[in-house]
Amino acid sequence: MQFTRLALIVCASALALGLGSWLSLKTVSAPSALKDDNRANLTDNQRNKARFDAFYQKKLVQHGAEKTASVASLAAPRFTVVNLWATWCTPCREEMPEFVAFRNAYGSERGVEFVGIAIDRADPVARFVNEIKVNYPVLFDDISAIEITKSFGNEKMALPFSYVVNAKGEIVKTKLGKLTTDELLAITSK
Repeated sequence: MQFTRLALIVCASALALGLGSWLSLKTVSAPSALKDDNRANLTDNQRNKARFDAFYQKKLVQHGAEKTASVASLAAPRFTVVNLWATWCTPCREEMPEFVAFRNAYGSERGVEFVGIAIDRADPVARFVNEIKVNYPVLFDDISAIEITKSFGNEKMALPFSYVVNAKGEIVKTKLGKLTTDELLAITSK
């Protein structure tokens, strides 16, 4: 009887420890702006805004440059299209030439800049960027970037995922899947 009770306690402890470890892997750590005593009083919108602000300001390695940059530091006068992508993602590879063409045709006229965030290794990114002659900044991040974007629209945490930020630093459009030229024209005509 005593052995059975001890076995149950050990099993329950192991289960609790395993569940706690699993949950800690699934939870996005809050940015420092949320790590104060008032975090319980924040609304979901405030938490999401803080996560977005932290992501927008995050310094990332820039492809082709020996420096880091943030999306905020690369922002355009009117609209910045931020696109999370990878070379192994077929829809990503299909939409990027459209971004290059859009930037050539309308970038200056409409005050639009694109910033790619590659969730990938440097070598395949360099080959692809050179192959299609990407004409906008490409930054590198890890898979955690996709999880962070869940708080501002990427519910499925998939690629490609784009969001458009206006001059005030507000998200005006999010899109899971290919962002088309027609959608970009509609967004940037406002």
